[in-house]
Amino acid sequence: MPDLPPRGDDAGVASGLVNTTQQVGAALGVAVLSTLAAAQTGHLLAAGRPAAEALTGGYHVAFGTGAVLAAAALVLAAAVLRPAGDRRPARSPGPAETGTRRQRDQVGDPR
Repeated sequence: MPDLPPRGDDAGVASGLVNTTQQVGAALGVAVLSTLAAAQTGHLLAAGRPAAEALTGGYHVAFGTGAVLAAAALVLAAAVLRPAGDRRPARSPGPAETGTRRQRDQVGDPR
């Protein structure tokens, strides 16, 4: 869809969708990482570790998971998104580009 020309009446809808997606994604990410940290902290406390060490272990798991997910998102974005220079807007054929393929072949046009 990024190749399609934007329509003026859809700009507000697209902006709202992007903002909502970012906020919901951030909220879900914090919730998942907090759950992982709390679960790891609980496991370490149950294993008899001191509270400070258990909290550090829980945060370590959460930050490590967040770093791995951020790196995966970076790799995915680099693989999927194209640079702006590669995007060429669609254009209608000019007068020199009209005609049938047979007519172009007769004049040596390689298209």
